[in-house]
This record gives sequence, C-alpha cells and structure tokens, in this order.
Amino acid sequence: MVTFLVSGLWHGASWTFVVWGMVHGMYLIISQAVGPYTARLGKTFHAERFPAMVSALKILLTFGAVTVAWAFFRAKTLSDAWFVVTHLLPLGRLDPFVLKVGGFTRATAPFLTSFLVGMFVVERWIAHPSRTPKVWASPVFRALSCNVCIYSIVFFGFFGHRDFIYFQF
Repeated sequence: MVTFLVSGLWHGASWTFVVWGMVHGMYLIISQAVGPYTARLGKTFHAERFPAMVSALKILLTFGAVTVAWAFFRAKTLSDAWFVVTHLLPLGRLDPFVLKVGGFTRATAPFLTSFLVGMFVVERWIAHPSRTPKVWASPVFRALSCNVCIYSIVFFGFFGHRDFIYFQF
C-alpha cells in the first residue's frame, strides 16, 4: 500500500493523486484477498468451460476499476473526482449533464457506445485472425468495418490542443 501511496505522490502533490495511488493499492489488496474464493467459485461454476467469457469478464472488471481510479487522477479536487465517480453509472436514467460534460448529447451516446464496441471487436479480429468469423474473410466487410472505426474516431474524437499531462502542473 505504501508503494501505491508514494506512486500517487510521485505523480503530483495533491490529495487526488494520493487517493489515486491508494485506490490502486486497495485494488491489489482486494485482489489478493478474494483470489482463493474466486478460484473456488470458478471451479464450482466450471469456468474452465468458458474461457472467453471469463476473460471478457476480467477485462470489463479491470477496465471499470481503473476508470474509477483515473477519475481521481484527472480531477482537480476530491469533490470533483467524487462527482465523476458517483455519476459514472447513472442508475435509473441517463444524466444529460454528465453526457454534456463529456461533450456528448443523449442522441449520440448510443452511437458512441456502438462504435466503441465495434472498434474493440475489429481490433480483436485483427489481433487474433484464427478466431475471426467467416464474414471477416470478405474484403467488403473488412473495409466497411475499418471505415466505421475511422468514422467513429473522426466523429467522436477530440482534436483540440492539449498539453501533455505532466506539463499541466
């Protein structure tokens, strides 16, 4: 835990960075503590039969946990970070304010989600050609998929000037 707290201080002299390091340290402690239980749970539910699903679940869990931690890293204050964390998953409804802060409208959110999922699928197919569906063999489908990825980057990308994060202190 001390290593992660020091890592947070190394990134900046702010409580947000210390909390960022602490959150990562807590993730490691939790991971080590629940490891034996998840192994037993995997055996109970025969997780070895579904390696792709287990892998996808692990990736989603890690992505979600790291996303929460990065909210503290990028926020100016702890209250700003807490606002972001508590509004990441607006339960019951989609908060238009959170979308607006992110530069999106309620209308573009489903398209963004679709494009992101599509981009991950295409990247997976490119990285693992032996696991691709037969439709991927079609040059037309591949070209269309890659063009959709490019379109989503152009349409949803941020192309303004931003200083490198370490130059912002």
